Amino acid sequence: MSHNNKNNDDQDDNTIKIVKRRKNNNNNNNNKQNSTNSSRLAKKQTKMISSTSITADRSNSNKRNIKDDDDDDNLEEKDEYSLPWSIICKILEQLWIESSVCTCYYSHQLFESTMRNDQVGCFDLLQMWPLYQSVLDVHKESRMKCPMHRYHYLNSDKCQSISISIGTPFTSTINDKNKWRYQLLSISKRVHQLLSSSSSKHFDNVSLILGQEDMWNHIDSQYCPIKTPKKLELTAFNPSLDFPNRRIPLFSCVEKLSFHGTTGAQRDVNTLYSLFQGITSMTINNYGFKSSFILKFKNLTSINIQRISPHSNRQEFLDALVTTGQRLVKLLLPVDWIRSSVTLNTNLASTIQSSNIYPPTQMPNLRTFHLPPDYNQQLSLSFNHPTVTKLVVDSVGIPIIKNQLASLGVNIEILKLTSTEYSHIMMFSKECQRLNVKKLIIGTTSEIYDVILNHFKRGGYQYRGASFQGSTSARKLCFIKMLDGPNEEEEEEEIEIKTLTVADDDSNSISPNSSSSSNSTLPFYLIEKIARYSWNSYLCSCEFEGCDILPARPNLTQIEEPARLFLEAKSKCPTHKDSVPSLETYSSGYLLYRINQRRFGIPMSCKRLFTFVSKHLIKRVAYHDILTGIATYHQHFSNPYCLVGKSIEKLTIEIPNNNDAINVQRFNHLNRERLIDNTRQRWRFIDIDHYSKLQSLLLLPSSNMYTFGTLNYADELFQSIVGRLHQSLTSLDISEWRLDVQGSKAIEMLKNIPLRKLYYLDIENQFLFPSDGNNDGDDGGGEPKGWPLSQSLESVSINSLSVIPKLGNLPKLRHLRIILNYPSSYLQPPLSDEQFKLTLPSKITKLSFTDPNIAKISKHNTQVTELVVLQR
Repeated sequence: MSHNNKNNDDQDDNTIKIVKRRKNNNNNNNNKQNSTNSSRLAKKQTKMISSTSITADRSNSNKRNIKDDDDDDNLEEKDEYSLPWSIICKILEQLWIESSVCTCYYSHQLFESTMRNDQVGCFDLLQMWPLYQSVLDVHKESRMKCPMHRYHYLNSDKCQSISISIGTPFTSTINDKNKWRYQLLSISKRVHQLLSSSSSKHFDNVSLILGQEDMWNHIDSQYCPIKTPKKLELTAFNPSLDFPNRRIPLFSCVEKLSFHGTTGAQRDVNTLYSLFQGITSMTINNYGFKSSFILKFKNLTSINIQRISPHSNRQEFLDALVTTGQRLVKLLLPVDWIRSSVTLNTNLASTIQSSNIYPPTQMPNLRTFHLPPDYNQQLSLSFNHPTVTKLVVDSVGIPIIKNQLASLGVNIEILKLTSTEYSHIMMFSKECQRLNVKKLIIGTTSEIYDVILNHFKRGGYQYRGASFQGSTSARKLCFIKMLDGPNEEEEEEEIEIKTLTVADDDSNSISPNSSSSSNSTLPFYLIEKIARYSWNSYLCSCEFEGCDILPARPNLTQIEEPARLFLEAKSKCPTHKDSVPSLETYSSGYLLYRINQRRFGIPMSCKRLFTFVSKHLIKRVAYHDILTGIATYHQHFSNPYCLVGKSIEKLTIEIPNNNDAINVQRFNHLNRERLIDNTRQRWRFIDIDHYSKLQSLLLLPSSNMYTFGTLNYADELFQSIVGRLHQSLTSLDISEWRLDVQGSKAIEMLKNIPLRKLYYLDIENQFLFPSDGNNDGDDGGGEPKGWPLSQSLESVSINSLSVIPKLGNLPKLRHLRIILNYPSSYLQPPLSDEQFKLTLPSKITKLSFTDPNIAKISKHNTQVTELVVLQR
């Protein structure tokens, strides 16, 4: 890529300029350029990487930059570089190689905060962003020196998505090594030819999906940098798609071939053999191939079988290898083939240097041994093979050697752990001082953080960075044994562990010592109004849009702006404006706790205000189950220093399904009778003084119930209501339950209680709307429309549309809840046209229902202004 000479003075002094100049420049300029070259070459690689920032803005059009020079034959117009070409080649080579190593590490606090919740969604990310943002800055200076990511930090305004994935930061990370260095191809045509030449190793490891129609045009293009791949991974192969009837020159250079996801059909086998018959290494990770396919290739020196067709036979395969006369250096068999001892031919075993076959002693030249997953625990690591210097342990076998780290043979120099989980990494970091190996390699998909690195350093191992496998997120962490020990003065210091602490959020709470005196400067009636206003103002008023547009795993750039808007909305909310970020801060279960935490700080000011709050503001109570712990609650309410229980007006009770409990104990008569007696007695708690002012009672089923349960012994409930709450109760909601036989008959006991709201579920007993000929009460109480209950009801539930014409019996009715008693909301029959045209009383302005089709009734009843869909 050429640059104008007039812009040379504007370049950064720290940047090595790879620029073109015309050959007819004067000699003085040449001497001046050459005099600065030696000092520039002495600079570290940090300044080398910044050279690519010159080309970052020019990488949008590779073909335009990599164009043919028609003037190459004209010596007067021929282009040259300001540095010798040999030095430029070395710089590019160093950039390419070192950018494959990642030395980033993160704060342990980030790991701990994200591991608390396995399912982290976009909403959690937004609320946790203040913590993430601050924790991500820890060790940022060190990450800015990472060979792989240095370019991203130098160009942070254009590329902020680096390495870590915020959505799941320690389970799925990003391989960034190819993100910027491919832009080197656009510097010039000569650089492009250097990086893609047959003698270079820059594009020698390639993964392809053969069979895609557009793949062939890309491979045949002169601008494709993939010219001579040495390692090729086929993730899919479909020869049915317009496969060229010629041998692709690209494949003739392949030496190592691996199969992942290919079909393994016979036509594929023949095609693959014709393309890659000269390969020397083969890896098969597919059940579709048979072992006979491998034997077709006569030049193999390395065979790695991870998965193979179940129809293949181990012994037949090993015998066939002997007859072919191949001198194998590496032979790895699938797990199913090495669950028992394998006997190798002497000639075959004498050449093998890497294998997972047991026993390893039959291979005299073995250098690398892969510990089988089913290796006998008593014999593991005790073979002490005299020539083995490298031991590879699979994730299944890692727990086997947990207590045998110190018993590794003295000749073992390299220990490699594959597919390592976080718990195994932590284990080795704490126990690595027992190791004697010179090099430790840990294969994982996880990021590494500061605490683990310090554990390894105390054990005498220095972290050298991670290298990625191909273009995947799998990485190999490399640790080198420090020869002089970890405590020498010349060794680097341990990483400083920084823990960010956020002050507890007590800014909106009233301290008990701040206003302990009962002497107030304002009249107490004004203080009461302020306290009441504050009590009711602690509600969540958050309004935020944008969370639903975030992807499942957003990067830094995608989450930053929505997180800012999210926090801005939270800063205006009375409940969340001073919240400390955590995964539980804005969850639905935490919201009520947060509100109560702020509210309960108000009565701590003085005794008089404590009394006012307990009697006039705390009016709602909810129980999980009244069968267990209710006595403890009542004892707590009786304490004069307890805020709750002095003026309960609204009571919510969640009840488990008693039918299941009774059925489980149906064979134990004594326990069953005791359970029934407890169920009968449970409603009598309403008779105590704590509920003398109760106005609203709501009974809910357990959260794990998806169908209507039966409310057993509801007659005891109605009897307690009539005896104790007949003057205070105004609302009763038991519509989430079906009434049992006794309750269905006893519900008429409520007729003399002036309730304003009554919701129940019993299609067999619509006692407020008796059929013709049965208008009298069973105790001579007159017609239902003359009952106190009928005269006071403003909201009621019905279980059949047939009673709608009788709603005129309720003169104050404003709200109608329609609960049709079908076994499932998905099986509700469609309403007829006559039912849609039913006429409601003129005073009914609100409809609530479980079946959305009922909303069509409002078309013929224009007085209805509010519709509510009830969820089940």
